[in-house]
Amino acid sequence: MASGIFFNKMVNNRLMKPTVVQLTCVYPPYGGGIGRVAYDYAAWLRTNYQVTVFTPRYKKNQTFVNLPAVTIKAPPPLLSVGKAAIMPTWFNWLKNFEIVHLHYPWFGLQEILPWLPKTSKLVISYHMKPTASGFKGWLFKQDSRLWEKKLLTRADALICSTKDYLTEVVNPPSVTTAKWHILPFAPAEQFKPKEPNINLRNSLGIHQAEAVILFVGTLDKAHYFKGLPILLKAAQQLNRAFKILIVGGGRQDFFKKMVKELSLEDRVIFTGFVSDKQLPDYYNLAEIVVFPSLNQSESFGLVALQALACAKPVVASKLPGVQSLVQTGVNGLLVPAKQPNSLAFALDSLLAAPKLAKEYGLNGLKLVEKNYSASQISLKLNELYQSLL
Repeated sequence: MASGIFFNKMVNNRLMKPTVVQLTCVYPPYGGGIGRVAYDYAAWLRTNYQVTVFTPRYKKNQTFVNLPAVTIKAPPPLLSVGKAAIMPTWFNWLKNFEIVHLHYPWFGLQEILPWLPKTSKLVISYHMKPTASGFKGWLFKQDSRLWEKKLLTRADALICSTKDYLTEVVNPPSVTTAKWHILPFAPAEQFKPKEPNINLRNSLGIHQAEAVILFVGTLDKAHYFKGLPILLKAAQQLNRAFKILIVGGGRQDFFKKMVKELSLEDRVIFTGFVSDKQLPDYYNLAEIVVFPSLNQSESFGLVALQALACAKPVVASKLPGVQSLVQTGVNGLLVPAKQPNSLAFALDSLLAAPKLAKEYGLNGLKLVEKNYSASQISLKLNELYQSLL
């Protein structure tokens, strides 16, 4: 009986595309880089593979963005806390895939993956090293201490978006050295320079004389590290006519209260969630895109990449990963994390030099075209998968 199942599997493998599952704790339309990258990988791989996306359905009526030829499997978790979703009962189902690709971290599922049979190749994209304070931070450390080395050792291939984040933050165990691959992200094709949408600008109530400073990021607690409070405190010190445009769904009421306390009501506009299809219009309204992340939970900066693809200069925190993409004096400015004064100074200096800001933006566009095109990154991903089979 067992030999017959094995024979049937061999025949099916010859006739059908290899099977792949992308494991991600979030998925579009939920904002954030992890889900976006999982979506992109599914889109790039579906020509050569049978692709399934496995993600938790945290709410009964939760919907997901569909891709042709990609299956989405989204059961409710046994238990969820934030974006940690406990789903150990799906282990036997995962064994059916030839490639299992985890978008790390996924607390509640990643702990069972070291026991995947060798017939399933395990790929891990290491998106971030989770950090938090208090009890939550303690739990992160315990999970890392107990499971991270086992998980990375079991993996057949490991992916990090930049070399400096890998060496400075991940600091992986030496037994995994040969498995690591540097694979950055890529902006979707709609992120490109175009004329500002005047109707959008008018609908937002932004006067022609006001410079637009853009922040894009999900405003929920899981994305606390995006650093919006730092930007708001910096805004108090700016001396020019400006509007800060905050794009992203989540805790608007929380941040609107902060805006009121800082007396910035006439300077800040909240748009709520904006789809990827509409998002380029917001980038192309901006003079500057700000990326004020706080710590190592930020490993790359998909928002910064999208901004550069739209030929916009970026002012960002100097952090491992981010500093590989944003280069001071080339395509933007880097400032120390968590320092509103430094951020305000950088914003003021760039607003005072519009020609320089435009030059930075054009340099960023050239960088994206040279090193971060979807065609380049998708080819490398497909080659990595082929090497495993």
